[in-house]
Amino acid sequence: MKGVNKFRNHWRARYQSKDIGVIEKVFKTKEEAENQREIWEKTFGVPNPHKERVTLRKDYSDFEDEDFKIIGDTGESDGAGRQKVLALNKHNGHYEVHTAISIISKTITGKSNTESAKNKVKKRKYYTKNKDKYAFKININGYQHYKGNFQTEQEVIEYRDKFLKEHDLI
Repeated sequence: MKGVNKFRNHWRARYQSKDIGVIEKVFKTKEEAENQREIWEKTFGVPNPHKERVTLRKDYSDFEDEDFKIIGDTGESDGAGRQKVLALNKHNGHYEVHTAISIISKTITGKSNTESAKNKVKKRKYYTKNKDKYAFKININGYQHYKGNFQTEQEVIEYRDKFLKEHDLI
């Protein structure tokens, strides 16, 4: 029977639902455990584990860093079961919904792609070995743009600096 299993020298009856949480009792015989499980199902109903998954949701409302201030839980989860929260983006002043873990682990920063590109692009050098030339590539708004091949590394650096200044990326 579902919710009844052998645990060492005893039998355990277990019931779990969103409304009442988890109930667990240990019995000497399998029949006693099955009877208790049946009583719980008659009293509280048969839980559907796919609809009524009990998860612990943490309160992140006191979390704040230089990018976000978490306002509270949305009560939703993403497809992988990660808790979604409402947060104030300190860079643009908008309220946004993100997973709590992505904010806390700094997977997202709240900065626009252009702002993020300012720090990342300037330090990168790209070299295309199959043509034996230097190439300049840049990611803008999630798209990689190829800007050409150059004979020397110095030419790439000069072009990169000029490009970044023209497009206000530095």
